[in-house]
Amino acid sequence: SLDPAWTLSNGLTARVHGSYEHRDFQVTTGIASDRVDDVGNVSGFLDWPLGRHFKLSGGVTVERRSSTRQLQTYQFLQQQLQIVGTL
Repeated sequence: SLDPAWTLSNGLTARVHGSYEHRDFQVTTGIASDRVDDVGNVSGFLDWPLGRHFKLSGGVTVERRSSTRQLQTYQFLQQQLQIVGTL
């Protein structure tokens, strides 16, 4: 995975996250079959400082998983807006 970040003007921060996983599940019992998943994730966020102790963070995440097991493949888009406080 990669997690670069850049500080822009007035304390504004841009963050990007990208990751990929190849998951190989080996089953030893006869109840279930083996499963192989490929999972990719990309996120982008902007953080705005609100004074000394708060920041406003907004971003979007896209994730996709393909799987060899039926009904285990998915794709989603998540949008997020939050206020984060620190002491």
